[in-house]
Amino acid sequence: MPPSSYLLSDSAYELRSFNITPYSGATTAEQKEFNYQHSKVRVLIEQAFGRLKGIFRRVQKIECTKVENCTKLVSVACIFHNIAIDDNIFYLPEEIVDSDIVGDMGEPAGTSLSTAQISADKQVARVMRDGMKDDIVRRRRRHQ
Repeated sequence: MPPSSYLLSDSAYELRSFNITPYSGATTAEQKEFNYQHSKVRVLIEQAFGRLKGIFRRVQKIECTKVENCTKLVSVACIFHNIAIDDNIFYLPEEIVDSDIVGDMGEPAGTSLSTAQISADKQVARVMRDGMKDDIVRRRRRHQ
């Protein structure tokens, strides 16, 4: 995964620089707003994956031990999906399948981190998430 990329995950996953989670026990209005926006985006992503999984059954069976492999498989499914839409090859079902696509993501491929490195990475992730939260709040205030 490129260094400037990250995943949006629910609170079952650990906050890391590659994996942004909602605030646990959000206390401020800004944290609650971030969690709300985070949730809205995750719902859209889950619906998109649900649609792909309804059409391409293989996507239901992937095990994400390497994020790069999952990314490639999903990208190919999206390309085929877009070709099918452009060529009117099949009807897309309106029903959205509700289940998770990602299994155990683990660490990014090829990494073995010390406790100190993981702790530093978590601090980077907290700063990233706070920056996203601040950006959401700024944008909201500009549009009010």
